[in-house]
Amino acid sequence: MQKNASLKPAQLQLLSEVLLSLNLALVLFYYYLVHSFIEASYSKGTSDAYAFLYYFFRAAVRLNRLLHYQPSGHEKYVRWPNAGGRLGVELAFALTTVFLGVLFLTVLRLARNSRNYNNALRAFGGLVFLLAFPLTYVLLFDRSDNRTLASALSVAIPELLFAAVLYLIYLLRPFSTWGMGILLLLHYGLWALIYQGSGTGDTLYGPIPPRLLLLLIPIGGAVWLYYGEVSRRDSSIKLSEKVWSKQLLAAMVVSVAGLGALWLPGRGYSLVHAKNRDSLAIEMWHSNCQIGCPVYKITVHGNGAVEYVGEQFVKVRGAQASSLNEEQMQAVLVGFDRADFFSLEDQAFAWSYHAARVNVRIAVDGKTKEVSSDMYHIGAKSGLQAEFVEAAANLDGVIGTDRWVKCDEARCLP
Repeated sequence: MQKNASLKPAQLQLLSEVLLSLNLALVLFYYYLVHSFIEASYSKGTSDAYAFLYYFFRAAVRLNRLLHYQPSGHEKYVRWPNAGGRLGVELAFALTTVFLGVLFLTVLRLARNSRNYNNALRAFGGLVFLLAFPLTYVLLFDRSDNRTLASALSVAIPELLFAAVLYLIYLLRPFSTWGMGILLLLHYGLWALIYQGSGTGDTLYGPIPPRLLLLLIPIGGAVWLYYGEVSRRDSSIKLSEKVWSKQLLAAMVVSVAGLGALWLPGRGYSLVHAKNRDSLAIEMWHSNCQIGCPVYKITVHGNGAVEYVGEQFVKVRGAQASSLNEEQMQAVLVGFDRADFFSLEDQAFAWSYHAARVNVRIAVDGKTKEVSSDMYHIGAKSGLQAEFVEAAANLDGVIGTDRWVKCDEARCLP
C-alpha cells in the first residue's frame, strides 16, 4: 500500500508537466496563427503573414486528403484559401499543438533534476495556467473596434489587481484548497464568457483553437492546484529517471515526424533536369475578371514550339505560333523550378472571388501537375505563391505575349 501511495505524487507531477507543455504549445501556436490571420486580413493584395498561413493551410489540405474529407462548400470566401473543409484545419491545429507539446515536455524532463525544479514548476505552471491565454487574448485583440474585444483589457486589469490583493491576503492567511478552487473556477468562467461572447475564435474554417482543446486550460489549472497542495505536503517528490523514458522518446520521434509530414514541403521535381525534354508540355491560361481581363492560352512544348489562342479582351483572337530558343526555354524552366512547382499546393493559396487567375499545367516524364493562383492576392511577397505568379509572368515575358494580348487602349474590347 505504501508503495502504491508513493507513486501518486510522481504521477501527479508528470501529469502537471504534460498539461503545462500542452498549454504552452496551445497558447504560442494560437497567438502566432491568429496574429497571422489578423495581419493578412488588413493587408492589400499581399502580406508576409500569408507565408505562415500557407504552410498551415497546406497541412490542413493534406489531412483532408488523407481522410478523403469532402468540404461543405462554405470555404469559398474572398481572399482566403480553399483548405478543403474545416476538419483539416481543426486537425492541423490540434495535431501541431500536441506535437509541439511533446517537444516542450522533453525540455521540461531534461530540467527536472535541478534543485528547485518543483518550486519552479509550480510557479511557472501557475503563470501559464492562469494568465497565458488571457494575456494572449488581450495582446491580440485589445486594439479592436469591437466593444466586446476592447473590454478584455478593462477586465484583465481589475482582475490582476484583485489577484494581487488576494495574494497578499493568502500570505497572511492561506486559503483552503476548496477556496482556491472556487477562485480558479470564477477566473476561468469569466474569461470563457468574454471569449465566447466575442466570437473571435470563429473563422471561415471553424473555431480556432478547436473548443475541445480549450479544455486543456481549466483541466491544467485544476491539476496544478492539486499538485501544488500535494507538493507542499511532501517536498520530496521526485520522478524516477526511468519512468516513461522509452515512451517519451517514442513520442518525441513521432512528434518530429508528424511535424515534418504536416509542415515540410512535399517532393518536388526539377524541370531543368527533366529526363526527357520532348515529353515536356507547359500550358498556361488566364481567366477573366470582373472588369474584363485578357483571356488567352499559351502552350509551350519541349522543343520550344509555342502555341497561342486568344479568346477575350485581347488584341489578337484565334491561334498564333512562335518558338523559343534553348536559352529562353531554360529561363522558363528555372522560373518554375524556383517556385518549386511540383510541390505547390494551390488550395492553400490566397485568392479573391472576382480577380483574374492564372492557371498552369505542366506535364513531363510521365508526371502532371496543375496549379491555379489569383493574380492580385498573391500571399507573401517572398512566398511560394508569389514565386509561382512571377514564374507565370516570366513565361509571358519570355514569349512576348504583349504583342497578341495588349491593345493600344487601356483595355481591349470583348
